[in-house]
Amino acid sequence: MGTTIKCYKCGTYTVDSDYCSSCNTLINHAKRRALERETAEKRRTEIQKEEAKETEAFIEKYRNHKYLIVRFFAGIIYYVWVVVMAIGAFIAWVVSMIAA
Repeated sequence: MGTTIKCYKCGTYTVDSDYCSSCNTLINHAKRRALERETAEKRRTEIQKEEAKETEAFIEKYRNHKYLIVRFFAGIIYYVWVVVMAIGAFIAWVVSMIAA
């Protein structure tokens, strides 16, 4: 006896199939969850790429500003940010070396 799954769209029972026999809807729960996870991951990576582009554009906009004072403060903020990221990367490296 095979696995019987009821289609959530049309209500038809289908035996041993990933798709509904009448409306061709994906009814396998594991495959449906995997597909949803993949689409969510793609959406998440697209959002992260857009945010990274916006941040880079913001930094470059003020580092290439026409006024010297704005460029000066943008440069200071940028280099402080780089130093903080370098310290964070070093701490992460030390923690991973201790854990290994």
